[in-house]
Amino acid sequence: MNSENLSFALEELDLLMAKVARVHGDSHPELKEINAIYPELKAALQAGDYGTAGAKLKKAAELSGDFTLPADACQAYTRLYKAFGIIEKELGK
Repeated sequence: MNSENLSFALEELDLLMAKVARVHGDSHPELKEINAIYPELKAALQAGDYGTAGAKLKKAAELSGDFTLPADACQAYTRLYKAFGIIEKELGK
């Protein structure tokens, strides 16, 4: 696992998750659920508990249609899902 990639992804998610959920959450309620899952995902990754992290990431992927961007996705939304993609890659998902 590349810790630099993981650190970058977590920084992006820290910066964007709540903002994107707030701005787009009414139109895309799955973002509010993913935002609620994110602290647990981050804690598991930081603790090295990759089993739990993988389960949280899988739930977020299910909610988002495998992190498929909607037509109205802004740049921040796109960056958010790219960050989740980096974590998926690092966890081998």
